[in-house]
Amino acid sequence: HAQKQTDSTQKAGLLKTAIESIETFKEVELQNYFQDDCVTRLKEELQQKKKESISQAAIFYPIMFDDRVELVLSLPSSNGSDDRLFKQVNAPISSKELQRQAEAFRERISRKGYMTVRNNSQGENRDFEYFPYANSLYNALIKPIMTPNTEEERKSLERVNTLVIVPHGILRSIPFAALCNNCDENNENNGKQQKFLIQHYALAVIPGGELTDLRERSKGDFKPKQALLNGLREPTNLREPTNLLTAKKKVEIVVGDICSKEQKSSYHFGKLDNVPEELSAIQDMLGVGEDNRLEEEQFTVTAVEDKLKSSSYSIVHFSTHGLFNENQGDSFLLAYDGPLELDRLEALFKPSIFQDKPVELLTLSACQSALGNEQRATLGLAGIAVKAGVRSAVGTLWLVAEKSTTDLMKTFYEMITKGKPRSKALQEAQSYLLMQTPYYDPYLWAPFLLIGNWL
Repeated sequence: HAQKQTDSTQKAGLLKTAIESIETFKEVELQNYFQDDCVTRLKEELQQKKKESISQAAIFYPIMFDDRVELVLSLPSSNGSDDRLFKQVNAPISSKELQRQAEAFRERISRKGYMTVRNNSQGENRDFEYFPYANSLYNALIKPIMTPNTEEERKSLERVNTLVIVPHGILRSIPFAALCNNCDENNENNGKQQKFLIQHYALAVIPGGELTDLRERSKGDFKPKQALLNGLREPTNLREPTNLLTAKKKVEIVVGDICSKEQKSSYHFGKLDNVPEELSAIQDMLGVGEDNRLEEEQFTVTAVEDKLKSSSYSIVHFSTHGLFNENQGDSFLLAYDGPLELDRLEALFKPSIFQDKPVELLTLSACQSALGNEQRATLGLAGIAVKAGVRSAVGTLWLVAEKSTTDLMKTFYEMITKGKPRSKALQEAQSYLLMQTPYYDPYLWAPFLLIGNWL
């Protein structure tokens, strides 16, 4: 018995060391993206601060090696102490097969045309169905690690209401919310029968546990009324193709088809018809004054700069096209008069850290805001959060230019005003949406990600 306990202790120690190695790798990855070491300095600052309890969260590291996929889970202690329980499982799938399935899942779930075929064919055309991959990925990634093998694991898992994912490789580009336990072609019933992962756990994505700002805050720190709302329905001054010189190279912006798959150096930014309604719904929900709503010609780069320099905000919301590219210098949000570059946005957020009043929540509700290069899907958004001191960010893996986004955002902010944790607020918004008859397809609700502090 003593030998068994020693082996168990040694294994726990090895797993803890493995997680520390992963954290170091994630830190280097972010440093490479931003090409400086301020990420490390911020990490050191955060570690010196008191961290809030993560007693109801499991932190999940799915790691793809050349020859295998390892799943590592950090669980809250079963007895309520600060110690963590570590669990490791060799996933029943190869890296190559996981890559193939993740790509197919992403392709089938993120296309509006595929959703239309699904809703009309009722399973007759399997080439457009997401559910075989949603089930397979659930069985490969979630089931093995979330199924208890011991009484201690069972007790620990019972405490968990939030699954915090530190994704690797292609897994950064898939919506974990739509992984499914035995889904079928009946989209509507899948939600009614509670088959989706989001219906069982609040979800968050983080660049790494040590790189996430979990500082304790008093209830008074987060003031939803202190919000800056920005929106652009139509980039009217970009009717002709326009070359925008960003930090590293020219990026051509063309108004037209939205987010076509073949995007290389030109990006087609079309109308976002639901922007006025979305901003109005959020404004009413939060009680934001008219002077903190920048829309259309009022939403200029200078206007945003002036606002962020002169006031501190708990929430900054952008309903506009955005692109996070592989190079940070080519990443921007689209304002009325052109691109608001990532570098500038980060510089505007930074002073608020020094006053110990960081922006609590940055929301980007339109195109490609969580997705640059698919392999680096969360680096842009997570990077802003880490580097500029924003505690949480909400973004989308693909554009959903539909009324459903307005409804989701309205519910999300309603939950925030009621004091719900951010991951729980997004979970409730997504769960609400998927139970509404016109909105049950995951194309509409799955791409929304909460990145960073989930509390």
